Amino acid sequence: ENGILGRRASELFPEARAREIEAADAAVLEGHCSLTREETVLGANGLAYLHVNRGPIHDGDGAVAGTFAIALDMTERRRLELIALAHARLLEMVADDVPLAQFFPELIATVEAMLPGMHAAVMLLDPDTQRLRFSASGLPSAIQWLDGLAIRDGVASCGTAAARRGRADRGRVRPWSRFRALSAPSCGERAAPRRGQI
Repeated sequence: ENGILGRRASELFPEARAREIEAADAAVLEGHCSLTREETVLGANGLAYLHVNRGPIHDGDGAVAGTFAIALDMTERRRLELIALAHARLLEMVADDVPLAQFFPELIATVEAMLPGMHAAVMLLDPDTQRLRFSASGLPSAIQWLDGLAIRDGVASCGTAAARRGRADRGRVRPWSRFRALSAPSCGERAAPRRGQI
């Protein structure tokens, strides 16, 4: 608190954000009225959505002596709203029989939005090579070496999951030991058989 009181917005925020705050405060002072609006702030954890209410502060004589601002963090609510819209979009794409090449990137983006910090990917069987190829991937470039993985028990958890036609978690799959230097800290795969085939 002691580090904020008496300081200008330009001393606390980036230039563009400070100008927005000063313009909002000026509107409150000039109009002698409250101002409520949605604002976004880029913080250490990404973009934050705020519901901000500003108003004038009056002294004992009724003259405007300053402004106040109360901000309600709406980031989580906004995130859930965006996820709901994305989910509805996915269902619409399924109903419209959109090609998988268009559907999977949307699916990956939705999953990663629901679980910040998580990376996801979809791999499909290449019928010519009988290997797993990325159809859509949000994985870091350091893990893209998984593209073209063989379907075999013992070939990382992707190939193992496909070979077993089930789930394979890195922490429980011994085959990851040979890939440990290249792999992610934590990951798991699940095969999605169709009529008994991958």
